[in-house]
Parts: sequence; structure tokens; C-alpha cells
Amino acid sequence: TSNSGNLFFSDGTSGGDEYRGYLQYQHSTNKLAIGTNATTAITIDSSGNVGIGTSSPTDKLHVVGTALFASNTYVTGNLYVLADNKKIFAGASSDVRMYHDGSDSYFDSITGNLYLYNHASGKSIIFGTAGSNRWKISDNGHFLPLTNNSFDIGNSSFRVRNIYTNDLNLSNEGSSNDVDGTW
Repeated sequence: TSNSGNLFFSDGTSGGDEYRGYLQYQHSTNKLAIGTNATTAITIDSSGNVGIGTSSPTDKLHVVGTALFASNTYVTGNLYVLADNKKIFAGASSDVRMYHDGSDSYFDSITGNLYLYNHASGKSIIFGTAGSNRWKISDNGHFLPLTNNSFDIGNSSFRVRNIYTNDLNLSNEGSSNDVDGTW
């Protein structure tokens, strides 16, 4: 049917005061609406989708506006941010940000140091590009290429200015190097 069942909490007998708070079941759409201040605040549709700030929810929970989770929040599926330049923040002052600007992706800190750790025993931190692993920092702290004799540090246009080391061991093609003439 096209009727609706209503339970009104009125502050008066006319205008918005007559419908200040309400529960309304709309039979034509099989939706349940919960209203406050004469406006629908929560909608539950016939699929069980819950809308807060929307009367047309498209997912199990569809929130239009800001949501605050003041305790732990667990996600067992994927978490999507479906717009460019929308950031995920962490820290009391939104100190760490992760976002995509439409072209590039960023993970940065706007205060203090940015630490990248792997606390798993015997595991490395892997760096890759174009879907391939390129370099790693091994669990003992060594910075290593993942394919032998394949990658350079710098090139003819972008050179490393200084390398500081305790003991310099260079190896190049041929039988000696041009630093100290030894092999």
C-alpha cells in the first residue's frame, strides 16, 4: 500500500512542532524513518541498509557528514577512500597523512620524524616500482638490490654528491678500479 504508519512526538499542534520527533514506516518503499527536529535523521531501507544523513542509503551503513568513532574501530574487509585529495589522518594534531592527489600517492608526517619499521623477526623492508621488487633493507640493516648487478645509485644527470663510509670497497668492470688502483 501507499500508506505509512507514524508515531509522532509533538511539541505543538501545527507546523514542524506537530512532527518534531517521529518514527515512520513507509509501506510503499518499505523504509523506516526516524526523525528529530522535524527532519529525517536515520533511514533503514528494505535491504537493511542504514542511512544517517541520507534517506537513500546504498550500503549497510551510509553516513553523509562527519562520523566520530571514539573507541576502537575494526575493519575486516577493505577500507576505501573513493575521492582524490581526501586524506586519512593519524595523531592528535593530524600529524600523519596518507592520500592520493589524482596523480601521485603520499604518506607523510607534518610534525616530527617519520619512522618506517618492520618489527617481524628475520623480515625485510622491500621497495619496489612498476610492480617489481627493487631494493630491500634486510633485517640486519643492509641496503641491498634484489637483483644482482642490475641497479645504479644515481645516473649521468642525477649524481650522489658524497658517500661517507668507514671502509671503501668499490668494484667495477675490468681488473682494477679508479679510486686506489686495487681490485
